Amino acid sequence: MISRSFGIISSKSDVYSFGMMLLEMAGGRRNANPNTANSSQAYYPSWVYDRLTQQDHVGEISAHVDTEMHELERKLCIIGLWCIQMKSHDRPTMSEVIEMLEGGVGTLQMPSRPFFCDEGHVHTEDTYHLSSELTEISEDMSENIDV
Repeated sequence: MISRSFGIISSKSDVYSFGMMLLEMAGGRRNANPNTANSSQAYYPSWVYDRLTQQDHVGEISAHVDTEMHELERKLCIIGLWCIQMKSHDRPTMSEVIEMLEGGVGTLQMPSRPFFCDEGHVHTEDTYHLSSELTEISEDMSENIDV
């Protein structure tokens, strides 16, 4: 299935949605917060990523005090960030997500920052490369579609 807005819709689209849900569950808030005073907080995954990479405890993301809960929140956030990687091939499969959820937080590696988290740091070159990649994907897909 192909969406005009988002390209190919696949099981990796479901992984992305599941990742956003994990982030919202861990932080106790939705992705969109119209009351944010700072534009860097407007995109919730970017804010979560910044907090995790600054070695802050996820306690700042939520008001929970229990340390076990902090670990669970951290785990959900890291897995959620893996699930929302921009390129679908960088996202785990749902079976890999289940393995991550069953494992310990100590075994999880931090994913790379999804490019859309760097709203203020997007360079023209990056935009060009992304545009080129999307064009190539679109051309590849149109060649494979039988009309």
